[in-house]
Amino acid sequence: MKNLKKQIDYVCPACGTCFSGYKIVDYFYTSYDEKQNFNNVEKLVESEYEDEKIQYNDFEILKKYKKVYEKNNDLVGWIKIKNTNIDYPVMQTKDDYSYYLKRNFNKKSSIYGTPFVGEGVALIPILII
Repeated sequence: MKNLKKQIDYVCPACGTCFSGYKIVDYFYTSYDEKQNFNNVEKLVESEYEDEKIQYNDFEILKKYKKVYEKNNDLVGWIKIKNTNIDYPVMQTKDDYSYYLKRNFNKKSSIYGTPFVGEGVALIPILII
């Protein structure tokens, strides 16, 4: 019986250490993967059309965001702050305002979410900047 207790005393901490290691690796992998997703969205922005507007469906958008909007029409803007790493699309849905709280730009589950405009804020697509 003492032998079994000693084995349990060694196995439990080893399992806990392995699980903790797995969660740390998973966290960093997920973080890297989400950053890659945002980089892929950023590559869709055609910066050569800086201020040129186009008619898209029933509203006007900046031409440089046309490909981004075609990939996900929940796009309502873009937030970029110079001298920082902040450079992301801003989303809004009509039915579930917190939809992007736990979803990425591609509408897949993500613990990081995507910047979004919440309930009570009405935007019109011309504000895509």
